[in-house]
Amino acid sequence: MRPKLYAFVDNFPAPRKTRVKWLRVCCDVHYRRAMHAAFAAGRGMAGAQPILDEWNREDGLLQDEEHWLYSDWLLDQARKLKVPTPLQHEPKSSTLSPNWVITDITNIPILSAKGVVKIREDIRIEQRWRMEKRAHWFSFVATVAAPVIGIIGALTGLIAVLNKSHGGG
Repeated sequence: MRPKLYAFVDNFPAPRKTRVKWLRVCCDVHYRRAMHAAFAAGRGMAGAQPILDEWNREDGLLQDEEHWLYSDWLLDQARKLKVPTPLQHEPKSSTLSPNWVITDITNIPILSAKGVVKIREDIRIEQRWRMEKRAHWFSFVATVAAPVIGIIGALTGLIAVLNKSHGGG
């Protein structure tokens, strides 16, 4: 028995990541209340076990969704930076590569811990390389701009002194 707000929150026009967070809160509140009601009614752990099983199933579905969203976000980052992403299947084979796993409940492929580490490392290397490339230009511009700013300051001071010596103020 899903919470009454589940369908509303799941179809709400918000980003999927936000809706999954809201669904987690909604389910946790609902099942905590159901567990409390079961214990208050004197059913004990035997009466609360079906509620706990259902809660674990819903939690597993939400965890799978969160892992999928994170994998999708990492892959998007890698694609934007033109970083190679790990292949889902071994070449010329239908077996899953070690960088991917199948989720337990929804049976969708997501990045494994090894795959996440590999992509994050590749993204970091690419971002560092791009930053170093821009840093070179910054040092060049700073080297050229410092004397120009100094000359402008000296001319401003000279104009002020000349203006004062000629009775300008």
